[in-house]
Amino acid sequence: MAGEGHHPERDAGRHHHHRHHHHHRSYSQARAILSRYGYQFPQYFKLGSGHYSKVYKVFDAEQTRHFAVKVTDLKKVTESFKTKFVPRERSIWRQLDHPNTVRMHKDFRKSGYLFEVLDYSEGGDLLSYLREHGSLDETTCRAWMRQVIDGVSYLHRNRIAHRDLKPENILLFEGGVLKITDYGFAKQCSDGDMSSTFCGTKNYKAPELLQKIGYDPFKADVWSFGVICFVMLTDRMPFRRDVSKAQMVEEQRNRQYRFPSHLTISLQCRGAIDTILTFDPEQRPSIFDVSNLPWFSGVVSESSGSSSDGSSASSMASMLESIARCVVEISDNVLFDCLHFLESCELHGREIVTDVPMHGARPGELPRMISHEARLIRALLIKIMD
Repeated sequence: MAGEGHHPERDAGRHHHHRHHHHHRSYSQARAILSRYGYQFPQYFKLGSGHYSKVYKVFDAEQTRHFAVKVTDLKKVTESFKTKFVPRERSIWRQLDHPNTVRMHKDFRKSGYLFEVLDYSEGGDLLSYLREHGSLDETTCRAWMRQVIDGVSYLHRNRIAHRDLKPENILLFEGGVLKITDYGFAKQCSDGDMSSTFCGTKNYKAPELLQKIGYDPFKADVWSFGVICFVMLTDRMPFRRDVSKAQMVEEQRNRQYRFPSHLTISLQCRGAIDTILTFDPEQRPSIFDVSNLPWFSGVVSESSGSSSDGSSASSMASMLESIARCVVEISDNVLFDCLHFLESCELHGREIVTDVPMHGARPGELPRMISHEARLIRALLIKIMD
């Protein structure tokens, strides 16, 4: 089954555990340097490792607080990484000052290592959280994702595209505060800049990146954010991971993701994710548009299922309003079709009967729109009949 069981965790551990056993110099020299700078190592000090770097937990006795230190072995990194990505990351990290972005407190180079002293997160990253606790309930998910929106909005306002947003790069701090980390692929762009560096993680990549066409890095960040929302709510990936890039692009184009039936996910929430996972980057919302979607902005009260008699005019009117609100930027003719369709509906129990053919649908059957309008309408109708 396409939607079944492609869990985020299987892929994830890789980042942390590979390439430990190269016959390069060990990192003990780097740790000795940190000790000379007055940093103390607790019993369990290893937080993670990547291709060229390790992250350590250290204690700063002077400031009586813990930090995370990212140590990059500059002798291991490729030339382009050293000349392009390392300076870019440092210059971006030095600018960042926002409650939802990890702060770099200092950075220095010594003996061929780059040391970056960062906020230490007590709660670890969102992927580890997901592994330990399973998916988030909708209320928590919304509160957390709003913080991610705030962090991404801050970056985008400052013309910084992150380009590698995924649960591993979002850290959980005391008091439920989330901060975005890892600016290794981040880029400062001027308006209208298209990127051609295809970085990021396949599962969180926007279709335009998978197709390797010049892309708007800000819209690509929005796509990744949508995948993160889906993963945190469902504990699974929206698209199959074990397929070729071309197949994944087709799944993205056809919106082949399914919300697991055992979860009750509100219509507003589904509508938000559907809107974010818009295939065409031109039509996809910006992060600022995303923050105004009803699910995130909290404009519409939570549906308390208190609809009156399904056939009454008032509930039909409120339903039409809900549809208009849920279906963001729906084209006029589709909206007209939907309203026309609803007016002609007779509700028999859970069956929807109409004699208006629409979008090639036979009378009595819902139109097969690939986009999310039909799903929203069906869900709304069922809600009102309940």
